[in-house]
Amino acid sequence: GSESVSIAHFRQRIKTVLESYLELYPEISTLFPSGHGELYYEIYDIFLKSGCIYHTPYRILPASPCIAKQGTIQFERGMPLDRSQYSSGLGGYLPSADAGNVEMEQRSVPRMFGLQEGTLSELWNDLLAAASWEPLHIGGDAEYLSHNPPYRWRAIPVKNPAISIIRAGQPGNRLYYLYQIRDGRLLGYQLPQWRVNDPFYGGSSYRVVTNACLAASSSLPVIGYQKDGPLVQVDFRYLPPPAELYWIKLYSWPLSNFQLPGDYIRLFSLDVFQAIKVVLEQIGYQFMER
Repeated sequence: GSESVSIAHFRQRIKTVLESYLELYPEISTLFPSGHGELYYEIYDIFLKSGCIYHTPYRILPASPCIAKQGTIQFERGMPLDRSQYSSGLGGYLPSADAGNVEMEQRSVPRMFGLQEGTLSELWNDLLAAASWEPLHIGGDAEYLSHNPPYRWRAIPVKNPAISIIRAGQPGNRLYYLYQIRDGRLLGYQLPQWRVNDPFYGGSSYRVVTNACLAASSSLPVIGYQKDGPLVQVDFRYLPPPAELYWIKLYSWPLSNFQLPGDYIRLFSLDVFQAIKVVLEQIGYQFMER
């Protein structure tokens, strides 16, 4: 129904179900740490950030029923608990051939999960078109986006490409700029806060623009994957923006429950991965099978 439950009840329910499985299958107990608090939080966080639950003060509600089709897969969210579904990770889905006709809201996958609806190239071009270049004077805490592995922020600017991203300030209060060096001068354009600081996702929101920047300079690493029967292992060398990442996490498992959140290596059901791969390729991400 539409009744809300407390967050404490939600987490306790996860604990109860997990402990029941471990009693039935004690041989899998070595796959989980002795304290499960981190696992409970990870499940709650994925459900919340992927839109599966709504959060009000101290209470949560299930999302409204919604479906989105991509190829042979129908992604489902907010369905009644008695509905039979397949699962990949925490996410529910059905093969389109088995889904039947349902009378409920149907959206595109990007709109259902809040993904970027344009391409990385289009986003970068929009940022450049809006830029108004001025001399940039920032303090010693400035960090420059690296265009080479391991893709960490660095203390010195890159020579190529001509335009990249710089940030300044402390965590939680950082400002992000486009920058270029012209005639020996550092020029910059401050990116709007709504582009890089979404309160819902927190400090990783900037990856919306850094992914576009790396893609524009052909520096964004390809996403590697390896098939193993009905499963696929996917390796990320640079994480996608939060909306895309939480969609990925909803429909996948971490490689290990001992090193959560385990964002860089994920396991998918093969059919779900193939549908997700198509959507991400349309945005501009590239994949390579190992």
